[in-house]
Amino acid sequence: QEQHTLTSTSIDVPRKDWINILFLTLTPVVGIPVLIGYSIMTGVEWWMPALFAVMYCLVGLSVCAGYHRYFAHKSYECSGWVQTVYAVFGAMAAQNSILRWSSGHRRHHSFSESDWDPYSINRGFWWAHFLWIFYADPGAKTLDNVRDLAKNPIVSWQDRSYTAILIAG
Repeated sequence: QEQHTLTSTSIDVPRKDWINILFLTLTPVVGIPVLIGYSIMTGVEWWMPALFAVMYCLVGLSVCAGYHRYFAHKSYECSGWVQTVYAVFGAMAAQNSILRWSSGHRRHHSFSESDWDPYSINRGFWWAHFLWIFYADPGAKTLDNVRDLAKNPIVSWQDRSYTAILIAG
């Protein structure tokens, strides 16, 4: 277990992340009315809800079984093609790259419910569950706790290509 020594000056005051705020706010505000209008104008084909269901499952699986269990915790082993599926569909969740997501999650476990926990419940229920995503994470400047993942070529590729994968998805 890695030892951590921090002083009270180690944590910066978080600043708002306007890219996340705008993206996560405007996506449903624009997307839902556009989807409704498109569906009214063109109708709904069988493949549309089927595609939604398949994508929902693949993206959710990639975050839960991939980002969380495989990459962040190394709970099991899987092949390169499974890692690639996790990398591609996990990026579509818009929760950051494997490297950055896993770093934040490992910090969460290392400093659970302390001032250095990026998702600490001590900052309130809403902070712990989603408000943290609207603020830049000062601890994300270092990726020292994911050196093992940085050596994985699939993780490195996904980190470099994250925005392109997200937009293409």
